[in-house]
This record gives sequence, structure tokens and C-alpha cells, in this order.
Amino acid sequence: KERLQIFPLNATGTADLAAGTGDAKIPLVNAAGSEFSGATVALDGKLTATYRDGSNAEAGAVALAQFIAPQGLRQLGSSHWQPTGDSGLPQFGQPSTSHFGGLLSGAVERSNVDIAEELVGLITAQRNFQANAKAIDTATQLSQTIINLRN
Repeated sequence: KERLQIFPLNATGTADLAAGTGDAKIPLVNAAGSEFSGATVALDGKLTATYRDGSNAEAGAVALAQFIAPQGLRQLGSSHWQPTGDSGLPQFGQPSTSHFGGLLSGAVERSNVDIAEELVGLITAQRNFQANAKAIDTATQLSQTIINLRN
């Protein structure tokens, strides 16, 4: 269900885009019998497996997809998206090439909202609401006083 799609690498070590994408498969044990210890992704999308004996093996290059109209994607939740007729078909490519951005391994995406600025905006809105409520209350009291004077 949640598999990383990669391009295989050709003899020169570059992504073979013509071969299409496939699931990333990293052997748990390398040819020397050493166990898998971790994986890293370079800025250009190359997925490298590291083994306990210090050896590395490149598994492929991460495949990125772009859409003609990304706003047409259907959100399925948990950062999962599905193409629709509005979004168009995915166009796959390698990170850091053409119009595909690079990847930053180990980075956590953060919100682009400044919490302090939003809290100041919230307090300002609350004070404006209180001032408007007080003005309405004063206008109501004034109206009642005028009505009582006529009686």
C-alpha cells in the first residue's frame, strides 16, 4: 500500500527513466552476508542502502510525479492523493532534474504559519469582537432609555 517508487539505475549510475518505475527493494543482507543498517536519499533522489560492514549499495532513484493541475488531485487522507480527470495523468521524473525539485533526506516539513503572528491576529480579532459587542450593548441601552422617556 505505501511503497516507495524508484527508477532503476543504468550502467552509468543514472536513473533509467525509460524502464519505468517499480517498488524499491533493498536486500536485508548483502552479498558479503552483512545485515542492512539503514538507507539514505541524496538530493538527486538516489536511494543508497548501507550495511553493517560499511558497504553501500545504490537501489535506484526515487521517482517524483507531477500533474498538469495538482489542485485536481483527490485527497484520500494521511498525505495520500489520487489522480482524477481534472489533475491529468502523472508525469514521472528524477529529483533535481528539469522541473523536478531536489529531495532533502531526513528533513521534516514544517508549517509555513508563524504561530506568534497568528496569536496576535487572534487576540486582535477577539478585542475587536468585544468592542463591537460593547457598542451594540450601549446602543441597545440607549434605545431602551429613549423608549422609556417617551412612556
